[in-house]
Amino acid sequence: RRDYWQPEAACKPAEPLALPPAHVDIANQELTLPVLVDIALSNNPATRAAWYNAESAAARLGETNSQYYPQVTGNFAIDRDKVRSVGLNGQSAGATTTYSTFYGPSIEINYLLWNFGKNYAQTESDRQALYSANYLYNQQIQNVIFATEIAYFNYDAAQGFVDAAQATLNDANTAYKAADQRLTAGLGTTQEERQAFAQVQSAQFQLEQSQAQV
Repeated sequence: RRDYWQPEAACKPAEPLALPPAHVDIANQELTLPVLVDIALSNNPATRAAWYNAESAAARLGETNSQYYPQVTGNFAIDRDKVRSVGLNGQSAGATTTYSTFYGPSIEINYLLWNFGKNYAQTESDRQALYSANYLYNQQIQNVIFATEIAYFNYDAAQGFVDAAQATLNDANTAYKAADQRLTAGLGTTQEERQAFAQVQSAQFQLEQSQAQV
């Protein structure tokens, strides 16, 4: 019985998810939240780096698993020998020359049967590293999606504040014009006109402040 934790089989990704496309065409399309998420995933360097890390972990596991397969080595050799024998006292009389040729294939098979669990431990280590890299990649995707959603809704809220500030400024301008007309007709006071003008200035400041947040 293994005494270390393993994720459930349904939670084990066999390999990293597909790498998002390097470019998302946004021409002539509305920048909705799904489109913005695609753009963020395609251009975020952390997501791409996490994907390559997961791919590297998968390659390391494959390399480790190769130790369980036999190693076969094939060779083909040709050997050409020349042997010359001389006569008595080095004389050329009776000298002979012999040629010999040796050739043929050879094959060698090596198969590791037992090395005290080293291969098993290395394989399990690389497999867990792959699970970790896959989960980190998935987590990075979730982080990018979450950050994009936060930015999207913050922008939407900021735009709402701008619209509200613009409506307040319009109301303040209307009130100021009415106060100025009453003052001109002799039905209002200078204090009312000044107060209306101050409200216009305050509404203008709030509008510019809201626009700076967009």
